[in-house]
Amino acid sequence: MKTLIPQLLGIENFPSPLIIERAHRSPTNGQVKRNPNRKRKGDGPRPILIKLLYFQDKVKILSLAREKKELWFDGNRISIYPDYSVALEKKQRAFDPVKRKLRELKLLYVLSYPHTLCVEVDSKKLQFSDHKAAEAEFMPSRNSSMSSPASTNSSID
Repeated sequence: MKTLIPQLLGIENFPSPLIIERAHRSPTNGQVKRNPNRKRKGDGPRPILIKLLYFQDKVKILSLAREKKELWFDGNRISIYPDYSVALEKKQRAFDPVKRKLRELKLLYVLSYPHTLCVEVDSKKLQFSDHKAAEAEFMPSRNSSMSSPASTNSSID
């Protein structure tokens, strides 16, 4: 990781070497022991978590990655994301019941960073930054007046 990050983002941006406190790969679901040199079809990406000693290095890496937009190494796309706090994860998970309902209704949606639910209804794009507003709009059991989606939320055209 000490050499990969400068290779991806430009060695000239890192005059002193990165100091990494800890780095490890995240396991995938249903991972089994196998030959690590063999790549199987369907193998998804394996996140690598790193903890840097200096916060400024983290800020620099995220900024440079955002500027470059796409990073490639050895024919594979590399994505760099900031860490998520427990509070942010809770806010995102609050949308889970609404997302289940949207899947039932076969509506297209995406949960954007940090916690904004974007839903497409009848060629209209709706945004919800509060899960309660989204529940009121799409979950009739929690709100008896679900006449038509797209009444009390922000719309993007």
